[in-house]
Amino acid sequence: MSQQTNEEQGSQVARLMARIEEEYEAAYRALNSTAMIGRHDIINHRFENVAGHIEQLRDQVGGDEAMRLAVEIMNKFQEPTPNGYTTSGDQKV
Repeated sequence: MSQQTNEEQGSQVARLMARIEEEYEAAYRALNSTAMIGRHDIINHRFENVAGHIEQLRDQVGGDEAMRLAVEIMNKFQEPTPNGYTTSGDQKV
């Protein structure tokens, strides 16, 4: 089995993070958009894709780092509440 160079691994990680963000955004919009009501099977498919991309990311950077990166992406879509916290509980900076 050939080993990836750092540049190849970095490109793969960047590609996976972009796919996670695209899939999560599509699912999030389907769940939260007032203009459209997403079908459960489509939303579920998007979240399954996110999970698959996170698994691939885990193979590239390890489990803890993959989850940290995934949460960082998902937090981009959390809306702040009136008390200044996001819906995930993290304080907005």
